[in-house]
Amino acid sequence: MEAMGFQNACATLMQLIFQGFGAFLIVQLNYNFSLFAIINAATFLAAAFVILSHYKFLNQLTLTPVPPLKEGNSFKNDFKETMHLFLNNPFLKMIIIFAVLINLLGSSSDGLLNVSLLNRENLWFTNLPNTIALVGISTSLGLLLGSLLTKDFFKKVSSLRIISLILLNTTLLPIILLVIQSKLLLILSLFTLGYLLGKINPRISAYIISEVPQEKLGLTSGIFSILVMAGTPIGQFIFLGTANVFNDSLSWLLFGDFSILFLLVSLSYASKLSDPVITKH
Repeated sequence: MEAMGFQNACATLMQLIFQGFGAFLIVQLNYNFSLFAIINAATFLAAAFVILSHYKFLNQLTLTPVPPLKEGNSFKNDFKETMHLFLNNPFLKMIIIFAVLINLLGSSSDGLLNVSLLNRENLWFTNLPNTIALVGISTSLGLLLGSLLTKDFFKKVSSLRIISLILLNTTLLPIILLVIQSKLLLILSLFTLGYLLGKINPRISAYIISEVPQEKLGLTSGIFSILVMAGTPIGQFIFLGTANVFNDSLSWLLFGDFSILFLLVSLSYASKLSDPVITKH
């Protein structure tokens, strides 16, 4: 699990560094998005050049041999086996359900926050671009620290308890925005949300790796990602659609209502379902 946390932390660190650099660069370019797009395309070309220039070296690396698939295996059969694994593992099944629910909320939170900040200057840090950048950085910084600090208090906290804390955080977010209207509490809440996500993501990835046969790991991870992403269009339709048709305040009220409902469900299951990750450690 420590290795998965370190991998997530490295990815988040790169995102954090270049997210801040991108925000700085767009300001320096006086919001010239055409030039910024050209620079962005050039960085992709540079990355492709680095890979191609080291192709021979990468091709010579010794990889762990993967056991050959059984003859007659098809995607349909593998898909059925993977779904059977998910449905017959109570912990994985519950994790998938709550991952979908959290993604339903989280997929629209960034866009909804940006819409809300447009008309709430009291939540700005100097100006809107700086505020949007700081909002993104605070969540990324939380993800980074949450993934790196594997020996903290949450090591012994069950996965469903952490999920409940994540949903408690999303429940408080509309209150901070609409009632308290504190920009410092907003940043703290987003940082905490990122920190908790940094705790749960490596744990789930490590558990899947330990439970799934190596030759089916790629397919299983892909199916897991597809199932989790199922909540994205639903959340965007509900919350961003409500903000566009009516107003962002109503959308945040719905966001809070859904969060409370999901929180109550998670609390009811937290005491009933044992966490195999905690048991193993």
